Amino acid sequence: MAALGYGYTISEVVASATNYAVFLGKRPNDKPLSVKWFKGFQQRWPELRVVRPRALSNYRAEATSEANVHEYFNNLMSVVEKHDLHNKPECVYNIDEKGIQTEHTPPFIISGTLKAPAVTSSRSCVTTIIGCGNALGTQLPPFFVFKGKRLNADLLQRSTQGSSGCMSDSGWSNSAVFLHYMDTHFLRYVQRVDKSQPILVLLDGHKSHINVPVLDWAKKNNIILFILPAHTSHVLQPLDVGCFGPLQKIYNSMCHRFIRENPSTKITRYNVAPLGSAAYVAALSVENLRSAFKKSGVFPVDESAVSKEHFTTSLPYVAEPSVPEINKNMHERNPDVFFYEAEVVINKKKEFNNAKKKNNILEFTSGKEITDPIIEQKLRERAETTNEQKNKQQTEQSNKHSKLMPTKETASQTRNKQLKKKQSTKQHTYPEPGPSHLNTDVESSEDEDDDETCCVCSLFQPKELANCVSLIFVKWAKCDFDNCSHWVHLQFCTATNVVRRNDPFYCPCHNIAEE
Repeated sequence: MAALGYGYTISEVVASATNYAVFLGKRPNDKPLSVKWFKGFQQRWPELRVVRPRALSNYRAEATSEANVHEYFNNLMSVVEKHDLHNKPECVYNIDEKGIQTEHTPPFIISGTLKAPAVTSSRSCVTTIIGCGNALGTQLPPFFVFKGKRLNADLLQRSTQGSSGCMSDSGWSNSAVFLHYMDTHFLRYVQRVDKSQPILVLLDGHKSHINVPVLDWAKKNNIILFILPAHTSHVLQPLDVGCFGPLQKIYNSMCHRFIRENPSTKITRYNVAPLGSAAYVAALSVENLRSAFKKSGVFPVDESAVSKEHFTTSLPYVAEPSVPEINKNMHERNPDVFFYEAEVVINKKKEFNNAKKKNNILEFTSGKEITDPIIEQKLRERAETTNEQKNKQQTEQSNKHSKLMPTKETASQTRNKQLKKKQSTKQHTYPEPGPSHLNTDVESSEDEDDDETCCVCSLFQPKELANCVSLIFVKWAKCDFDNCSHWVHLQFCTATNVVRRNDPFYCPCHNIAEE
């Protein structure tokens, strides 16, 4: 069970042993076994150890199967033979991203007490290091991706020689950042006699690596892009296998030392590049790179370099059912009866394979060379289909929005029709006051009659609302002075905001409001 990825803890083993002892009739139910029994059990079976397992996602457990790895090595061998890269380790590269933060994990320390604190900086946004090295052991200078809009040169000060960087909205790499890295950084340091020599680059299946612009750039510069099988980078990607683990440990140690030796006791984004680049140079050493390419079976191409232990976790997903059938005549205290249910649980995990697979780009790029003409054509067709779907969705949303909210042009057309209708009938309609001398008519036109305009601004619509595109009701009031039929904008052209019912109102033309 531990090899499959579903191990038991000490307490669970003791509980299971108690149930088994009760099942065999060797122990009463009210007297369970203790941890002391487990220590004796461990002495009788010295190969049993209490270990801390490494977390492994179910996607990686399922993907790291012997069949997937075998197919990957067959495709990789075909590419190496096709481009004659057997004896050219300087032409086989691996590129990968690693995220680091100002908050580090403290390393082990020496202390006189059982518990000891470790001062760290507060957590900040992620900064990505794009790392690259070849099978010969040559590392490319680090490339940093900071969060922000504009690159500040101070962010790269005191970093190792050749370090470069750019900005992104999240601090993570994306399609534009990756293409910029390949064109301005990778080509600058890549080793080859001339452009006629092809370069093999191994990448994981991140979406920033698989797109048409990157594909066009690779063909133009004679770069072979090979995508690793999905969810297998922990076993097959050289930088993950032998370099990025040491990089994180070295970075944590450097941050711990920096905080101890500097009075400010704080790591900011301006310290990330100096500390990160120093850790990068130490981790991607010649020995580590060569060992990583060899251990992952990339150079020399060797499928047997991948340990068979990695395939065990995929057995509950791909192996044939092997649960024994229970014989009705079997003795009730037979061990097969007791452990039958545990084996059934493992067998049921194969139902994951019956789940509907997602229709994503990794279906035809995983473990293959995407610069191959057949894969390239599929990528271009998929990109065209995706663009058409996006355009269709945008059109549908735009049409839906236009139906719900009339545009400015539609409102203008409606106003012009009403104006033409009024002019054709040659009827003059004055605003009719309501119960409190108010009128809320908002219709306006450049050809309005003088009697229909405000006596103060001489406009039908207040000038304050000239550029307004929203629907606003303008309050009017009619003058109560004898033989005066003037209308006035309330709030905009008078100090009066409200005229109450039966209250007299006088326009500014008559200075008798105070009388």
